[in-house]
Amino acid sequence: MASFGPDASDDQEGPAPLPVSGTTMQPTLLSDPLDEGALTDALKFCRRQIEFFTADSKDVHARHKKGGIKQEIYVGQVGIRCVHCARLSKTEPPSGSVSYPASTSLVYQAVRNWQRHHLKSCPNMPKELREESNSFKRQHSAKSIGQYWIESC
Repeated sequence: MASFGPDASDDQEGPAPLPVSGTTMQPTLLSDPLDEGALTDALKFCRRQIEFFTADSKDVHARHKKGGIKQEIYVGQVGIRCVHCARLSKTEPPSGSVSYPASTSLVYQAVRNWQRHHLKSCPNMPKELREESNSFKRQHSAKSIGQYWIESC
């Protein structure tokens, strides 16, 4: 699980904020052993393909260069990104491969957006993983899924 700052804790009210300026963390997969009993196969697969990371100056520059994006990001802000695209040049990340959810409660939506907009078109995903992703039938998540995502982040 990723920590989103020095004040992030399980007992705070409301969604935990993600951006924390000046902190760094090693990229960390979203997947968790507890996913097994809580998520659909498709969502478990997605969480194995996405990592938390902290933005560096190159990420900030690439985001500003992209233009048209209203959400400001800064060095140390936590984001999520495709593990297959993460090590590429940051000047032109593939569409939908990087996101900066504003709170833990928005990570689930960011992953669903990644699933819809990047997963099928990721230019760097190995063929065997692409075939696995295509094998999932449409499954519906339980209504309590949002809380699981908040707690697991």
